[in-house]
Amino acid sequence: MRLLCCVLVCAATARADLATYVAKPDTSFAWKLEKNSTSKAATVYTLSLTSQTWQKIEWKHDLVVIVPSGIKPTDSMLLWNTGGTPSPRNTLLQSQLAMQIKAPVAFLYGIPQQPLFGGKREDALIAETFVRFLDTKDADWPLLFPMVKSLIKAMDALQAFSKQHLKAEMKQFVVSGASKRGWTSWLTAASDPRVKAVMPVVIDTLNFQKQMPHQLKSFGVYSDQIKDYTDSIEFQAKVDSVGGVIDVTPEQIKLLRKHHGQKFRVEIIENIYSLIFLMSNHFKDEDDDQDDNQDEKLLATG
Repeated sequence: MRLLCCVLVCAATARADLATYVAKPDTSFAWKLEKNSTSKAATVYTLSLTSQTWQKIEWKHDLVVIVPSGIKPTDSMLLWNTGGTPSPRNTLLQSQLAMQIKAPVAFLYGIPQQPLFGGKREDALIAETFVRFLDTKDADWPLLFPMVKSLIKAMDALQAFSKQHLKAEMKQFVVSGASKRGWTSWLTAASDPRVKAVMPVVIDTLNFQKQMPHQLKSFGVYSDQIKDYTDSIEFQAKVDSVGGVIDVTPEQIKLLRKHHGQKFRVEIIENIYSLIFLMSNHFKDEDDDQDDNQDEKLLATG
């Protein structure tokens, strides 16, 4: 099974433990129903969520729940994580999705909290927190940790909200997100048994240690899309010196195996660099399952 769902995971003497971080109690967790509005199509609930305090920074989010009219909630919900804040256009598109799948959907905003540390955003911010971890050995530093915990706390809030306001017992979640939010979705699936399915909208780099050298050998350069990591000489030197950043426990591997059965995947080929990642998927880890070849793929270009 290709279980390397996070970048730079390998044998290391100093790694941050995701399982320990997400299990750590945090008294700043809180949620509140701020408003709701009902139309012929759906009811939209807007919650405020404080997921945690990370490095003395409170992580605050908007959590939007959309319930299509005439639909009785079951015990499952789609949870999509994204950046920024809600907008009327986003809510309209999200309502259309909820109506199409005929089920409640939830959208968690503010993943990650940004800008931070001198205006850094997205991958530049993630790379900065990796460097700070490697400098300080403070295992809470990797930004992916609070990103994952935000989803876990959103599930906590959604369970309580659904019980109070939807009269439903929410037991399972399908988690999804794009780019580094897809990365976060993978790690959330490895961290919480309430996740029954994961749909990471991100290039398939589950065998990163072999795919990255293959990309460099094939093209001579890394993709511009990951320049925030590859342009940082300090980051590369520090990672090489310790061997990795994030530790995946046996329990998390077991959870990932739960999602590893026969599946249908859509691979999005946006540029030539994405193609090399797709070509690299023949690389496997030593513990690959035999049924991995049962995957079906549909390639989407454009």
